[in-house]
Amino acid sequence: MVNKNLVVNILLSISAIFFIFILLEIFLNLFPMFTFYYILPKGLFENAEPPLDFRIVPGFKGKMVGEYNVEVDINSEGLRDYEHKPTSDNFRILALGDSLVFGYGVNLNETFLSVIEKQLNVEIIKAGVPAYGQDNELAYLITKGMNYNPDVVIIFYYLNDNDDNEDNTDRKVAYGNLIQKYRYETLSEWRLYVYTKLYRTNTIRLIRGAFFNLKLFFDKNTQTGLIEDKLFFKNQTQKSKEWAKTVALFKEFKNHINNSAQLIIVYIPDKKQIYPEKYSSYFDLNMDVDKPNKVLKDVALSLNITYIDVTKEIRDLNQSNLYFKYDPHFNEKGHYLFGTLIADELKNVIKTK
Repeated sequence: MVNKNLVVNILLSISAIFFIFILLEIFLNLFPMFTFYYILPKGLFENAEPPLDFRIVPGFKGKMVGEYNVEVDINSEGLRDYEHKPTSDNFRILALGDSLVFGYGVNLNETFLSVIEKQLNVEIIKAGVPAYGQDNELAYLITKGMNYNPDVVIIFYYLNDNDDNEDNTDRKVAYGNLIQKYRYETLSEWRLYVYTKLYRTNTIRLIRGAFFNLKLFFDKNTQTGLIEDKLFFKNQTQKSKEWAKTVALFKEFKNHINNSAQLIIVYIPDKKQIYPEKYSSYFDLNMDVDKPNKVLKDVALSLNITYIDVTKEIRDLNQSNLYFKYDPHFNEKGHYLFGTLIADELKNVIKTK
């Protein structure tokens, strides 16, 4: 009798947990702002030939939902942008970057590229693609970007680019979702299907994130294992192994563009760098909050590439709420401030028609 009751109690407990799981999943789908993370719209991407790996689907229409609810409209060239003519007499800037350049969480006319475009009265090809690194951006430049005949090419750099360039965070598309490339290549078809379904499950992602944050709370030395964590150490230089691939890619950009367009590198600051006091547990005595900026500046100077960094200016302005609360991207306020500061810097280094 005892054993029978034990089995019944275990089954009831499992059923209760499963029921709660279903209720929570329904709740998080109805109110995605409580998931505390961002997830890319399903169907936004399709696989592409290497080295691009993936690209945005031309003509896609959807929504980015989380701490925000904004429309995503992709043009016929696979860019979150208006349509551009093959040739133009306008002064053209080709802007390359990842999800911050894509404008995750804000409307197209609120992105910092739109702010720059308006303030400089130029035409900007907005070629930001979430999860791209300089390796993907270089491939895009060669295959499509230079067809726009840009007067200026701007590479917007963000901290996770080094990991993207080293293939640590490369992605592929499975069943309409952007997932880790190594899982795409190693899982059997049915396992890949199950993984992809679980990958889109809000409850699992929420629990996983909560577990990592709990581990971080009890162990301040917890790190993600990514290069990004190492870029803040004071002993980092452009010759460090963490920078090797990224430096090589910037050299390729320089060589490929040659004198056909002006090349500029713009640093996009991370939330930790703008509000270091909120991340005091992340930085230790061996770290420098501005170390990635300094190394990238040295890289740009060594390659004779114009470099723009407004991290200190933003931090000194001491403005609150420039990023979403949980999502790591700029919000509308952050986009406007960053775009305005970058536009002012560009006025000093480029000559428009």
